[in-house]
Amino acid sequence: MTVTATPPGAVFGILPTTQTDASGAFRLAGLLPGRTRVDAFNERAFYSERAHLCDGHGGDMVELPAGGEIQGVVLTVRPGGRLHVEAKDAAGVEVDHLNVLLECDGVPSRYIYGGTVLNYWVVPPEPIRLCVSAKGYEATWYGGNGTFSRSVPIALKPREVFTAAMALRPLSAGAADSSCYADPRR
Repeated sequence: MTVTATPPGAVFGILPTTQTDASGAFRLAGLLPGRTRVDAFNERAFYSERAHLCDGHGGDMVELPAGGEIQGVVLTVRPGGRLHVEAKDAAGVEVDHLNVLLECDGVPSRYIYGGTVLNYWVVPPEPIRLCVSAKGYEATWYGGNGTFSRSVPIALKPREVFTAAMALRPLSAGAADSSCYADPRR
């Protein structure tokens, strides 16, 4: 597993990261004092750093004393499912460089957003909603007619692989780029 520490305050640069040994033990050095979030993940084995999307867990907050160390931090991780996002335009041509928004179903303040070229995400086993946008296309929610109000939650079992096929509509002439955040029905 890969273990990262997110220090208190603004983060600039690369997060402190290490690998666990065969027994799952790890050490991180050079951390700043204060509340630090520690997360473990291995996306190839279906353990995502996004595991805390819905339940608020997936890592642990630890209080690091000045000049001291902490031992015995135990991180509990759960396997997720792999969501592959496939987007095509009206002519059936695959659309590249997607922006993906994954939102915990029923909890609009819990979401992750990011761009991807590989178009896959390891997601928690709780129901999520998916919105896809791309330059020159309308933002589209998975299921229904592409709007948030008619979107369909996706619930993957641990280690399940699912492809969400999305049809993207081109923007009207002169329209500004579309965003998943801009849906007024949310």
